[in-house]
Amino acid sequence: MAPFRSTLARSVGKLLGVYKETDLSLRGDVQSTRFVSTAASPFTANIVMMGGGGGGGSYQGGGGGGAGGMAIFTFAVTIGSPYPFQVGNGGAGSPYPSNGSGGVYSYFNTDSGQKAGAGGAGGKGAAPNTPGSPAAALGGSGGGGGSNPNAVTNGASGDNAAPDPNVFGGNTGGSSTTANAGNGGNTAGGGGGVGSNGGNGGTQGGDGSAGGDGGDGKEAPSAMFPSAFMKGSNFPSTFIGLPVSLPDAGLRTFGGGGAGGAEFGYPGKGYGGPGGGGNGANVNREDITAAPGVEGRGAGGGGGGQVIDGVNDGKHGGGGVIYIQYPSLATATITVPSPRAPRANTYTTNTGDSNHYVIITADETGTTSGTIEFN
Repeated sequence: MAPFRSTLARSVGKLLGVYKETDLSLRGDVQSTRFVSTAASPFTANIVMMGGGGGGGSYQGGGGGGAGGMAIFTFAVTIGSPYPFQVGNGGAGSPYPSNGSGGVYSYFNTDSGQKAGAGGAGGKGAAPNTPGSPAAALGGSGGGGGSNPNAVTNGASGDNAAPDPNVFGGNTGGSSTTANAGNGGNTAGGGGGVGSNGGNGGTQGGDGSAGGDGGDGKEAPSAMFPSAFMKGSNFPSTFIGLPVSLPDAGLRTFGGGGAGGAEFGYPGKGYGGPGGGGNGANVNREDITAAPGVEGRGAGGGGGGQVIDGVNDGKHGGGGVIYIQYPSLATATITVPSPRAPRANTYTTNTGDSNHYVIITADETGTTSGTIEFN
């Protein structure tokens, strides 16, 4: 008969969460062994959440879209409790000549729980406040200014960054300019990023006018984004829409503002803010085409410009994200109705990492909503 395991060894196994229990009811015959896994204990998850970025406006200088708000917080998880969430989509880009659209806010643990606000729209003219974002949806960044001939106009503001220590954003878009004596043309301001205001449109004259750069995004805590995870086997080419060849700090930066567009471009200007903001159209002196905000980064879309023999539309903002880091002894079950389900994924640990991860994103076509439960 096999010897009994010591009480100490059995206790240590239980502490580790997985232990072997031997059935001695069939003494002298066959002894069966079963592996018993203890249920996960309550834990605190680390979460980064972005609202959807605003879309860029279009004209001979369309305003850049503002980034969504960024929430960084911890959450005490109850095992077996389903938590509802919404990841906000990016605002639509605009056909010539019109404003962009604002993004949609994100939330975790009911609509009255933690929120990250939506990005403001890039403007041709003055645009309305971000649609679909109540005042309680904190932290959206402002949209960029747009240009009309002989008028200076502003894009929409995002939600203000209310006094919530977990939420960042509320920065404004840059100012636009009108055509000047040097024939520099109309230019637009960049959209505000999570980390800074958008840049003003330039008035250098001649070939020197350019749309304002998008405001900078904000870098998330490095402990939540280990290099081994971001650049591991799960992500051979891109990590949440950005190339893994970027430095680690760039991969954990979210919420860049979209750049403003220009009637006549200028080298080295009109670029989206770090964190996925879209470039503004900066044509026809320097061929920079408007670009959308990066999906999953809550970034603003680029503003349209005077594109010769091309499309001068503003581009859509990037959808938001919910990113969760949680202990590897727990498991996560995400329920998202089709066809949005492919945007919600869980990832196991890499060597040396004691955590698992959830990444849920949205694009410009709609929110990604559902529930998540930990066991």
